[in-house]
Amino acid sequence: MKITILVGGRFHSFDLANQLEKKGHLLNLITSYPKWKILEFINIDKKKIKTVILKEIIERIIIKLRLTNYLTFLFIYLNKYFEYFASKKVNYKNTDILIGWSGFSYKSFQKSKNYNLLKILERGSSHIQYQSEILLQEHKIFNIKYKINYNEINQEIKEYNLADYISIPSEFVKKTFLQKGFNEKKIILVPYGANLDNFYPQKKKDNIFRFIYAGTLSLRKGVWYTLKAFNELNLPNSELILVGSIDHNFSPLLKEFTSNKKIKILNHVSQNKLIEFYNISDVFIISSIEDGFAMVIPQALACGLPVICSENSGGSELIKNGFNGYVVPIRNIYELKKKMNLLYEDKKHYIFLKEKVLKHGKDLSWDRYGDLIIDRYSSLLKAD
Repeated sequence: MKITILVGGRFHSFDLANQLEKKGHLLNLITSYPKWKILEFINIDKKKIKTVILKEIIERIIIKLRLTNYLTFLFIYLNKYFEYFASKKVNYKNTDILIGWSGFSYKSFQKSKNYNLLKILERGSSHIQYQSEILLQEHKIFNIKYKINYNEINQEIKEYNLADYISIPSEFVKKTFLQKGFNEKKIILVPYGANLDNFYPQKKKDNIFRFIYAGTLSLRKGVWYTLKAFNELNLPNSELILVGSIDHNFSPLLKEFTSNKKIKILNHVSQNKLIEFYNISDVFIISSIEDGFAMVIPQALACGLPVICSENSGGSELIKNGFNGYVVPIRNIYELKKKMNLLYEDKKHYIFLKEKVLKHGKDLSWDRYGDLIIDRYSSLLKAD
């Protein structure tokens, strides 16, 4: 198989490219990242990398200058810029499968219709219409303005229609596509993995019982519900660590919790530093309102942490209730508190869960993901 990946950013594309390269299937990786940066993450032939870096440069400058409000307006134009020039870099004639990320692939998929190749759209989140609707609901709950980007929705719907298949990471995402009338036969479902070289268990050095969340502090990630549950429990000798950048809309909601000294809000840290925070913690918690597959979940599991996650986090692909953690309904503070308190109070039960997590940690590797996804690609080509 000769496979081309097209992605305006990173996501899990570098891990997929790495797996395809290992098995001799990667033709090209077309991305907005510069070559030198890609080679920091993965070991592939640099001749196979094609870049359209202006999108990434502008985004990084805006973030550095803390002008993220402008990024919302520029996002669609930056994506279209990348989409147009990336479509010119695809070797359509020699590609068997073109894997394009949602939001960046319309032009390439259009051109692909003239060639004998499979078009697979990668969608890591829920159906774009479902995503917009639930995020609008959430912003209304907190009386925060939220503008639906109909251009973005229309773009992705066109991509869905052009794609031969859509690759997704969780049953939650699948459910949202089926709700919107998408053909189940066109769905490929393979959960993502974790880099086990970067995430592994280490011995904890103190007796403070810590809950940890890693990721953007935002309404989408349901962080307010995590904070509220922890704050109301007020457990002795406990902490809640939040590791990640703060969405500008979310900052005012943090004021409610600033007086609680057990809540530690840290900035974004690099992947190689994140392991340190996982390994001083006891339970990972994520209350996402909408998250196709929170990649921090396999990372936390690989470090030996039981996980409490929402049903909309994609975590139910890995988390089995009472086995390695718990899956709870979205926006349900009562259930969050109940499960947090259970793992804090019942030491025998906590140890049971932790032992199961440690036993099955090796099942989370990107190699396992690579084997599964490549097998699916091969089957699809044979069927075609």
